[in-house]
Amino acid sequence: MNNQLEIRRAEKEDLPRIMEIIAMAAAYMKEHKIRQWNDGYPEKEDFLQDMTRKESYVCQCGGRITGTAALCLREEPNYRKIYGGQWKTAGPYGVIHRIAVADDAKGQGVAAAFVDYIEKLCIKNKIYSLRVDTHEDNWNMNHFLIKHGFVRCGKIFVEDGTPRVAYEKELER
Repeated sequence: MNNQLEIRRAEKEDLPRIMEIIAMAAAYMKEHKIRQWNDGYPEKEDFLQDMTRKESYVCQCGGRITGTAALCLREEPNYRKIYGGQWKTAGPYGVIHRIAVADDAKGQGVAAAFVDYIEKLCIKNKIYSLRVDTHEDNWNMNHFLIKHGFVRCGKIFVEDGTPRVAYEKELER
């Protein structure tokens, strides 16, 4: 399926499908007792803000949106302090936020295609580090990140004070 995937910037008319995919991801996390995305986050406003900043992307297959992710090429305030470890790099970095794949597209390379695309965007912008965080209980995401070359660096805390496992991947120059 991967050769049929297309990634592009999200547009406002994509928002209903993006929110469907986020609802699927939130339901999955709730069902698997992962305490992430169970409190109404992320909300429609988060995606509208991402779109305004040109940071929101969707993955399509055959014209149907199968996934969503945000790429921020600016400092993440939650990453200023890291506990139980340290970041691999000190320079500029990209951050993957709010990555989610539709239930019927899981296991078909959507998340891997996003990471590949995002890495290329970072390199194009002369940014050679990519960071991401996830809940400790989100075994699938933790496994995915390690499989795709991310290194566990420590723990950060998000706005509501809950901890997240922090990962970083150095990109080739």
